[in-house]
Amino acid sequence: MPTSTLSRGQSLTVEDVKDGGLGVPDNPADGYYEWKQGPGKSKQPYYVHPGQDHGLVFAGLYEWWKDPSVPEGEPGRWLLSTSILTADTPPPGTESTIFGKLTELHDRVPLPMDKATMEAWLDPQADDAAALVDLVRSGVKDAAADWHVESVGKDVGNVRNNGPELIRPVEALF
Repeated sequence: MPTSTLSRGQSLTVEDVKDGGLGVPDNPADGYYEWKQGPGKSKQPYYVHPGQDHGLVFAGLYEWWKDPSVPEGEPGRWLLSTSILTADTPPPGTESTIFGKLTELHDRVPLPMDKATMEAWLDPQADDAAALVDLVRSGVKDAAADWHVESVGKDVGNVRNNGPELIRPVEALF
């Protein structure tokens, strides 16, 4: 089973992406949740999603690795780890966009891609990893232009809950 983690996009080097043997997948999604810290221990969940008939695609990395605690030849010896690239702050020019507003909910935001950027990101002939990361970061304003951020109910915070009602907008608590 894949293990998901987050990476800070601005800390990637050429060695991390190409020379380090990492793959460069795209990570599709219908949307994702973020929580805004309120007074005390209260938190308000938000559903972040694109406009009608669109999906989200995030830049990512993956790597296959051997689990040294599992004997050779056993199922589960090889594990697939994946990451979604994130940024600490929105790239210049995005502060007043939906992407910039996401930083009010969380100190990191995922790096989305449009179709052209995704094609460049997935190109196996691309050999300048730093330029690829810069390309992704430079396109976030356009890639996130039609996104919506809507407050939703707290039931999303329990993994036992599942259903379309979890993404229905509700009035924010604060």
